Amino acid sequence: MNSPAAWQPQHDLNLPFAAGPRVQRLADYAQSGQTLSTEQLLGVAGARVLFANYPALRADFDAPWEGATEEAIDRWLLDHAAYISTSQAAAQGINTPIALDDRRVTGWRPPRYGRAAVLCAPASGQVLFDIKGIGVPPDEAPQLPHSNGLLTLAEAVHEVLMEHLVFAAMNHAGAAITPLPAYALIDLGFDALWHDGRAAEPAVLLLRRACTRPRCQWQRYWQGPELAGALMQAELLLRRYGLTASSCGAVRFHLCRENGELQVRRDEQRLAVSAQVAATLHRLLSDTRGA
Repeated sequence: MNSPAAWQPQHDLNLPFAAGPRVQRLADYAQSGQTLSTEQLLGVAGARVLFANYPALRADFDAPWEGATEEAIDRWLLDHAAYISTSQAAAQGINTPIALDDRRVTGWRPPRYGRAAVLCAPASGQVLFDIKGIGVPPDEAPQLPHSNGLLTLAEAVHEVLMEHLVFAAMNHAGAAITPLPAYALIDLGFDALWHDGRAAEPAVLLLRRACTRPRCQWQRYWQGPELAGALMQAELLLRRYGLTASSCGAVRFHLCRENGELQVRRDEQRLAVSAQVAATLHRLLSDTRGA
C-alpha cells in the first residue's frame, strides 16, 4: 500500500474524443451571423483543475506541449480560464464569497449564452475555450434557482459523462455524429447556494471546444426540414441506447402503435397527425427499431 505522502492525484480524464475543427478566431462567429458582446472578467484566486482531457488539449492547441507535464498544462488552464463575471462576483446570497486576484481579461458572449463565454489568448482574437459556469452577463443579476449563472460540480460531471456515453453510442452505431469534447473541469473554490433546503454545491467551470451553433439555437429562426430531420434522427438514435438530448421535462411526446395504428400523444393528450407526418414517423420508428 502506498503511504499518503507518496500518493499523487491522478486527474487525467484520458477518454476518447473526436478530432475535428474548432472555432479559432472571433471572426468565425461573425461569419455565422452571431454578434458577440464583450465584458471584463475577473480572475479567481485559488482555483484548481479537477480533471482534464490532456490528449484533447494536446491535439487541439499549438502550445509547446512537447515535454510539458500535466502540472504545467494545469497552470496554463488556470492562467487562461479561471475567471468569473463581474455580476457574479458582486452577487449577494447566490454563492459563497469569491476570492479574486488582480487578473482581468476580456470575455466574449455569443447570443443566448446565459452562463457561458468565450475566452481568447491574451491580446489576440485567437479563441481558446468555450467556458460554461462563468456567471451571468454584466447587464443581468443572477436569480435563483434556474438563472444563478453557475455550474455545479454535479451538473458538470453529468455533462462529461453524457459526452462519453454519446460518443460510445454513436461509435457503436457507426453514425457520423460526435460530441464536442470537454477539455477540463475547474473548481472555483466557492459554492452555489440554494435557500430551498438543498446543500451548497461546489461551483465549477467546464472548458469545452469552441464551436458555432445553428441560427435556430440562438435566434427565432425556421430551422427547415433538413436540420429538423437530422436532429430527430439523432435523438431517435440516442434513444436506442437509453439516452436523450432533451433536457426539457415540461413537454413530453409519446409515440407508439396501438392495434396497428400510430398514436401520438403530447402530455398524455392524443394528437391528430396528417398522413404525411404519420408515414414519416412510421419510417423513423422502423429505422430505430422502436416499432
